[in-house]
Amino acid sequence: EMAFDAADRMKLPMKLVQVYQPKLLTGEAARERMRNQLSAVRDTGHLYGIKCEEVILEGNPFRELRKNVSPSELLVFSFPRNSLGGFLIPNVAKSLLYFHRSSILCLPT
Repeated sequence: EMAFDAADRMKLPMKLVQVYQPKLLTGEAARERMRNQLSAVRDTGHLYGIKCEEVILEGNPFRELRKNVSPSELLVFSFPRNSLGGFLIPNVAKSLLYFHRSSILCLPT
C-alpha cells in the first residue's frame, strides 16, 4: 500500500511486473500463488484509483527485470523478513540493489 500511496501522491501510473521462473523450476501451484498475488495487488491499485499496467515475463527474474525496467523507474519489492537469499535461492531485490541503476524500495512483509 505504501507504493500505491506514493504513486497516488505523485499522480503516476504503476507497472506491475511478474516474472515466472521456467516451468522446469516451478510447478503450477507456485505460478497460481503468484497469479493470486498479482490479482491482490491489482485490486489494491483499483481501490486507490491507480492505473496499473501489467507485464508478465518468464525466465531468470534478475535478468528479465534488468532488461525490462528502465533506470528512471522506481522498483518496489516485498519480501519475507527471514529471506536472506543464497546461492541456490538468490534474493532478486538484493541483487538489483547492487547491479541496477534504478531506485529500489524494499519492503519486508
